[in-house]
Amino acid sequence: MKNLNVFWSMLAALFLFACTSNEIPVDPDSTVNSDRVVKINVDQLSTKAEQPGTLDNTYTKVEDGVIYFFKDGGSAVFAYRLTGDDITTLSGALNGTLKDITVTGVPLSANRVVLITNLNKANKTYPPFAGNTLSTIKGFAFDIKEQQPVGGVDTPYPVAEVIMSGEANIIVDGSVTPSVNKAAITIAPVLSRLEVGAVRCKNVPGTVLPATYGEGQITKFRLNGIFITNHYEQGTVFGIGQNAPYKPTDPVLFSNSFKNGLFDFYTNPNTLTKGSTKYFAYHTFPSVNTSDMPNIVVAVDNVWYKDLDGKEKVWKNGAVQFFTIEKFKNGNAYLNNFVSAKIYRIIGEDPGVSYIAVDASGNVILDTNGNPVIYTGPSDSTLPSGATVVKVTIPGGTGGVEFGIDDLTDKPYDKNKTVECSINILPWNLVVVTPAK
Repeated sequence: MKNLNVFWSMLAALFLFACTSNEIPVDPDSTVNSDRVVKINVDQLSTKAEQPGTLDNTYTKVEDGVIYFFKDGGSAVFAYRLTGDDITTLSGALNGTLKDITVTGVPLSANRVVLITNLNKANKTYPPFAGNTLSTIKGFAFDIKEQQPVGGVDTPYPVAEVIMSGEANIIVDGSVTPSVNKAAITIAPVLSRLEVGAVRCKNVPGTVLPATYGEGQITKFRLNGIFITNHYEQGTVFGIGQNAPYKPTDPVLFSNSFKNGLFDFYTNPNTLTKGSTKYFAYHTFPSVNTSDMPNIVVAVDNVWYKDLDGKEKVWKNGAVQFFTIEKFKNGNAYLNNFVSAKIYRIIGEDPGVSYIAVDASGNVILDTNGNPVIYTGPSDSTLPSGATVVKVTIPGGTGGVEFGIDDLTDKPYDKNKTVECSINILPWNLVVVTPAK
């Protein structure tokens, strides 16, 4: 019985160590029993970009975090999990003043720290410090699909709590008595953010909206979906993309089951729309050069255009068509990479929408001139029996992503020529909030 009691006591001790290893100082190579105190200053990127839309779609919250401590040679010797009080302290740093997080029991051998936040929000468990090094902790991987903008009770705005990280050296401040061990860490999002403000058809020469349409002018289309291709599916907590970027070309793959959540897709029979001041937004790993820079593939269908005879005609029998954006300009200069903690915003004003209808046989209802009949909406009293309303986008708006008939292809990346668009680069800023009690 005594031996059994010893066994259970040892098992309980092991269980306690496993549950609290992030808070227990362990430095197997140190012979000094340390009660070292380190004050961690966390500097937050708190200056907000005064641009339309940033009020409700550029905030990043800190929900959880771990500070890792390393010694010479890179071995991890200690880890400390942020408490609710720590996050409350951080939330007070928005005035630009550094706030201290005090960590006790740090081994004397520790000389460098790394702070990682929001891993739990990416459905990942923080790695233990034991057996890890500076390189393995910085190289800890997660999936991009877990970092896409979301909504819900804990995220009142459509922004994911993106992983942030930073690192710094521990220094000894001898200007005060007693001396203080401290480290100043700047944390920032490890991802890039891409925002699309509008998708529009180009105005061809001779078109003067709303009265006159030139030959070849798109008159109506349905925005089917926006998809971000050429993105890394996995990367590290310091924003390094891994493996080859995901760049599919099979049109079958561009649907509401597109991989990794980097898409928006319409719900039949409506066109894909959003609020006029909002953005379609996606998070990607930063890129090194143009070969791994995120691309945009746009899918449209029910495209109508003005033909040479002055009548509206449907392009490719209304089938789904694609156009691809591989090049971006900031001012007059082409972009050659995407940088972490930056917002790449395609500013645009949304065009208007209109309603056409198909009869029970699936044919678009035309007027005596051969043009689609315009309806006020699904409840229009003039709709024929059995007709189904189709919501379409019409010419108008400004900026955004523009396309013409000549840009459309049967599948993505089907032409050497791709659409270019202008982009604004903004800082991605941080707001730290107190967790709900």
